[in-house]
Amino acid sequence: MSSEIPSTASNQAYALSFLARVLLRVLSGIIWVWNRTLRLRISPKVEQYLGTLGAQPGIILLWHNRLFMGLELCQRYALPKQMAAIVSASKDGAWMGAILENFGIHPVRGSSSRRGASAFRGLLKAQAEGHSIVLTPDGSKGPKYCMKPGAAQLAREAEMPLYLLAIDFKNAWRLKSWDRFYIPKPFSEVSISAEKVEASEMTTSESLESANAVLQLKMNATRLDAELPQE
Repeated sequence: MSSEIPSTASNQAYALSFLARVLLRVLSGIIWVWNRTLRLRISPKVEQYLGTLGAQPGIILLWHNRLFMGLELCQRYALPKQMAAIVSASKDGAWMGAILENFGIHPVRGSSSRRGASAFRGLLKAQAEGHSIVLTPDGSKGPKYCMKPGAAQLAREAEMPLYLLAIDFKNAWRLKSWDRFYIPKPFSEVSISAEKVEASEMTTSESLESANAVLQLKMNATRLDAELPQE
């Protein structure tokens, strides 16, 4: 769910084998059951914002290390096939894309280094067809909590509102990945809140850089841990 700026690269996206897709179907089922054990504390704003995406498509932003719960929220509040997300054209992206499909999210393949321009056009096409877009603005390789300008660019061009998700895990494991990915422990509590940024806040900014700086500040405020941006 990268939010990287498009490039002109056009390499072929990596495709998974049939066996890999079967294994990922099993994994997606495990994630679904896992999420059923969690005690979610969802703010009224989240209920309001995500509940209206079917009528008014928007851009959902969450940090990459909160992505575990992002899948659950997209499935819970959006109708199937109404969500799209950009993922890397690499082998790792193929695995993520297959998981997204299992959760009813349409993957658009690409990144800043592979198929970027095509992927960005794919997101604009998905938006025109009524899809909301899910982005991790610091994905897919970081730095952690560093806002890439893709979300601001998409909001400016498509004139879509942005919904910034804040997800706090009370008891979670942390992976030794670049983003210290969160995996909530079974039966633990997860608190979820959200803030809305109107498209006008992006389009009235003088430049893409200034619009992105606004989003960086607002997304920083959603980070409920005490980590520094470059930790």
